[in-house]
Amino acid sequence: EFFENCEKAYGQPALMFSGGATLGLFHTGVCKALIEQDLMPKVLSGSSAGAIMTGMLGISASEDIQNLLNGEQFFSDAFHFRKLRELIKGNGGIADVHYLKKFLIENLGDLTFEEAFKKSGLNINVAVAPYDATENPRIMNAIMTPNVLVWSAVLASCAVPVLFPPVRLTSKRYDGEHTPYMANTKWVDGSVRSDFPQERMARLYNLNYTIASQVNPHVVPFMQDDARRFRKDVLSWPERILRRQGKVLSMGLMDFTRQRLGAISPVRRLLDHGYGVVGQRYYGDVNIIAKYSLKHYAYTLQNPRPHLFKRLQREGERATWPKISSIETHARIGKTIQHCLEVLRFEEKKQQPESYYAEA
Repeated sequence: EFFENCEKAYGQPALMFSGGATLGLFHTGVCKALIEQDLMPKVLSGSSAGAIMTGMLGISASEDIQNLLNGEQFFSDAFHFRKLRELIKGNGGIADVHYLKKFLIENLGDLTFEEAFKKSGLNINVAVAPYDATENPRIMNAIMTPNVLVWSAVLASCAVPVLFPPVRLTSKRYDGEHTPYMANTKWVDGSVRSDFPQERMARLYNLNYTIASQVNPHVVPFMQDDARRFRKDVLSWPERILRRQGKVLSMGLMDFTRQRLGAISPVRRLLDHGYGVVGQRYYGDVNIIAKYSLKHYAYTLQNPRPHLFKRLQREGERATWPKISSIETHARIGKTIQHCLEVLRFEEKKQQPESYYAEA
């Protein structure tokens, strides 16, 4: 009981995967490096491409994760761009959502969040945002939405505005029948307004630190590594001032546009999403940030292929290795408490038959 209370009081880590379309294959390298060092957290979150990674881990038993990281499940034609005559009709986005939906159902199955937790033991969280920007973004998980289908939440989290149309969520009843979840609400990409839902997850799981794997192509160029971010010397002031003023200027431009074009519904909706992109927090306690060249931007909407998977996975591993010592330091106390609990539970199981026969 003492160690169980210690575990609850001390808290636990979480690994958060950002969006980034095909560049999200970088996350497989992060997972591989952490698993090899036995540092993989039990709490995961993902948005957009990160939601696919989170979902696949969340529906996999521990013995199947190594096969998942070999990459064969990721080789798919999930991106299928619509023809010009279909785009002219004005319905939907640039890409056909049915191909992505088929890929997700094939790989994530018919599991709800509750069923996925029972299978993998992982607390997975998928970030989604209502299409109506006046409503708050949400996270789907086994605690708050146990009956929602994992593939449905991941599809919603991948529905990047313009690229894919907004979608509706699907839940599963006790008899296995599929029913709409919040039928009047449509959902879009979670990374638009909540790439890393740290505060809500902290309340649910008592997090004590977070690991952020960031690959979003519109975010990475503006991020600093941890050493530069915490510099306090005079030489760092100009860069810090420019970054802060850049954010203020972006907000000001959006306010200016809203005042003049806000009456146009699509413009207003895009601006609402723009506020979310600029205003949210993209850092965790430990940050694993991809390094991009111009060539990487050409990969963004490519369908995954073996050579691309291997390249991005290797980049993810290399970006994670320098962070291992920091993550290990954070995790040491929690893993020691966890180890003590495992030993005590094992000893308790060994003693149960003896006490049972003694009472009989």
